[in-house]
Order: sequence, then C-alpha cells, then structure tokens
Amino acid sequence: NKNPQGLVGLRNLGNTCFMNSILQCLSNTSELRDYCLRNVHRSDLNNNCTTNAALMEEFAKLTQTLWTSVSSEAVSPSDFRSQIQRYAPKFVGCNQQDAQEFLRFLLDGLHNEVNRVTVRSNVSDEDFDHLSDDEKGKRMWNMYLEREDSKVVDLFVGQLKSSVTCSFCGFRSTVFDPFWDLSIPVAQVNTHTGKDIV
Repeated sequence: NKNPQGLVGLRNLGNTCFMNSILQCLSNTSELRDYCLRNVHRSDLNNNCTTNAALMEEFAKLTQTLWTSVSSEAVSPSDFRSQIQRYAPKFVGCNQQDAQEFLRFLLDGLHNEVNRVTVRSNVSDEDFDHLSDDEKGKRMWNMYLEREDSKVVDLFVGQLKSSVTCSFCGFRSTVFDPFWDLSIPVAQVNTHTGKDIV
C-alpha cells in the first residue's frame, strides 16, 4: 500500500508550521521541484555566493526526500532549518513566524545561490520617459535580468506597472518595478446567525 509520490509530511520542530507550509508549497511547485529532483540547480550554483550554495543544496535535498521517500513517515526538516537559520538568523529559535516573510527570505536566499549573473552591471540612469509603456516595461525588465537572473526569478518574479498622472498639467509618469509577491486583501465573509436573519 504505497503512498502517492510527494505525499509526505514534514515534522514540526516546535512552531515550524510557517516554515513547513511554505516548504510544502514550494516542493509542489512543479518546475522548482523538477529543478531540484533532476539536480539541474547544481549547474546554476553561484560559486561567488557567501553561503557556498548550502541553502539551495539543503532545499534540493529536502525536496528530493519528500518526492522519493517510500515511507509515509513525516520527514524532519532539521538540516534545512539549520541552514535557513544561518542565512536568516531571525528564524533562530522556536518562535512563531510570518510565513510570507519566511517565503521572501527563502526565495531571496535560493535566488542568490543560483543567480546566473556573477558580475552585476551598473544600474543605468537612462531616461525611458520618451518610450511607450510596452517598450519601457521591456527595457526595465531586461535591465533587471542583467543583475538578477535565476530559476527562482523565472518562477516567482513579476513586474508591476504603476502610473501617476498630474492633475494640474496632465503629465503621466509610469514606472515598472519587480515584485516577488503580491499582498492582496482577503474579503471578509459575512456570517450570519439565525438571530441576524430573523
């Protein structure tokens, strides 16, 4: 009676639900999972990285364990946890943490270790105001990729367009910024009891 592949839990190491939920989500992101399972990440490892790619290696190892385990026993993420704590000491200890904040630290760490750009170019001060929004967006995105380019960026980074129009002269300024996540409000569900309806 074999469990379906990838259907393995993570052991709670004391208030690590925030970490485990993010790890489960990421390990079920098919392109990232396959990147780790097939060891493709190793060809992207950045030797100039201060963490010696240890975070990416531990993440890949944990993902591989989750997807190749023949046991239904929960897997301990303790080695991964030790590594993320070295990268982001704010996660040392057994305090509850914010899952979204953990996701940002983790994605940043993974990206830095597999960034294909080893020598970053200087930021251009070129003026793009004369370009169409489409062309400006493309140029800004290409400038971003000249500094930040990894499988993590491929999967998780997008570009946000913001426009401001002067109410006095009508001049419209448009900027494009990369984003790693979008915080969206969750609508309140109105729940009514029997007393409310009567």
